Amino acid sequence: MEACYLIKKPLTKDEAGKLPDPNIDIPPGYTRIDAHAFDRRDEITSVIIPNSVKAIGMYAFRDCKKLESITIPDGVDTIETSTFFNCVSLAEVNLPNSVKSIEFHAFFGCMALITIKIPDGVTIIREEAFMGCTGLREITIPDSVKKIEINALGKHKHLTIHCSKNSYAHIYAEENGNSVKLV
Repeated sequence: MEACYLIKKPLTKDEAGKLPDPNIDIPPGYTRIDAHAFDRRDEITSVIIPNSVKAIGMYAFRDCKKLESITIPDGVDTIETSTFFNCVSLAEVNLPNSVKSIEFHAFFGCMALITIKIPDGVTIIREEAFMGCTGLREITIPDSVKKIEINALGKHKHLTIHCSKNSYAHIYAEENGNSVKLV
């Protein structure tokens, strides 16, 4: 009887380049997607990430201009710097409850993103995380968020922030002239 082992290795840029486009289905066993793994792969439209992945590196999907949707698996705790930078067609992002921080420029320039729900457990949204998301109309921010850095949500006057009364997000919205919908 053969033993089955979990491959504990990163998905490197070289290995990622061998996966067929436009719908990427990362095989199970990878524990991390390296920085720049899919950087500037214009032909990618969707990515399925297995639950074995617990970390996604900086710039992993930067400039994937046709990427439309992605689901981040449970266990990933940080959306790293510029992970989805300039993914202009990214319209659907599902973040797991394991995420604790959204880093600098994480979703910068994701113009097709209209709505996003920040999972309970996120404590910080870093500077310019959603800057340039010109289509962003609604963001739900839980009470767990205790810091929203400068321009983290961009300068979107049409943005409605869904949050609890007197939460950090509520105070941020009022200070920055965003509409608020109390939940």
